Amino acid sequence: MRKLYLILIAGLVGCGDQELASSDDTNITETVTKTSYMSYGSKIKADGALKIEELSVKIKDQDTLLIKLEAVINETCSKKGCWMTVDLGGEKDMMVRFADYGFFVPTDGQQGKTAIFEGKAFRDTVDIETLRHYAEDAGKSQEEIDNITESEIVVAFVADGVIIKE
Repeated sequence: MRKLYLILIAGLVGCGDQELASSDDTNITETVTKTSYMSYGSKIKADGALKIEELSVKIKDQDTLLIKLEAVINETCSKKGCWMTVDLGGEKDMMVRFADYGFFVPTDGQQGKTAIFEGKAFRDTVDIETLRHYAEDAGKSQEEIDNITESEIVVAFVADGVIIKE
């Protein structure tokens, strides 16, 4: 009975997901890697996220859409991490703010990383004052801020949760 118990424990200890031995006798091992994410806000999973390019098709005839998206981060708020912009393709970005100002992402080092975020996409008119505020938060020069003279109609996003690939 004791031998059976030790064999069972040895089997459980040896069942980690870090290395898998090959089935032949050459002792080649293969490392299995899992994608690592940092989570912010409500807990979400990566499963089921649509590529950002699919957003324009999904929101085409709607003002508001609940959706989970995957996109590359272009910029985060340099002051608090209270928003991020993601690449929509071409030269367009989408502003992603966080529900109820309830969480923040890191202010630095996120550019170029892939984020998955879940929440509400919607059409919005962003006034000049808000655009200038965002430009200031992003560390833009005073000249760039002063050059903002028109409001914009955009697709915006309020995320309940964000995960960023490490």
